[in-house]
Amino acid sequence: MDVPDEQPEYALPRRRGATHPEVTEPILIPRGRRTYYEVAMSRAAGIRSRALQSRDAIELLSSKWRIAVLHLLTAGPVRTGELQRALGEISHKVLTQTLRGMERDGLITRRVASGAPPRVDYALTQMGRSVVKPVRDLCHWARAHVAERDAARRRYDAAVSPRSSAK
Repeated sequence: MDVPDEQPEYALPRRRGATHPEVTEPILIPRGRRTYYEVAMSRAAGIRSRALQSRDAIELLSSKWRIAVLHLLTAGPVRTGELQRALGEISHKVLTQTLRGMERDGLITRRVASGAPPRVDYALTQMGRSVVKPVRDLCHWARAHVAERDAARRRYDAAVSPRSSAK
């Protein structure tokens, strides 16, 4: 059946060229109603959107050092050297990359005071301050569940070890 140029009272739900062996006539759906395919795709788009939002939230804090920097800046502005000494294990390059990324994401601000040498301070923005409590809650949750996590890992490792040695 050819699809007319103007919209009829009912719209065809199938894509052009789609056929089903048991259907000889197209299924007519009143305009304004959605097909199963449209509903399914809409739901999938909603799930994908929520997943991407979750991913964005995790990526905002996923760097190894970002959470530590957030905690160090909760007391107020801190100089680069003080951050470097407080974090100890972090290289100057990685600290710089972390701070630039956090500044780009709007979590911190960078203030340069003139002088010789110039003084650079980092401070939390309003958005950075707003994420501290959820991160702190997550850290408390992780600390409260360390024993459970370790037990689960031991059980998993014990169950996986025989499988990998059987190969």
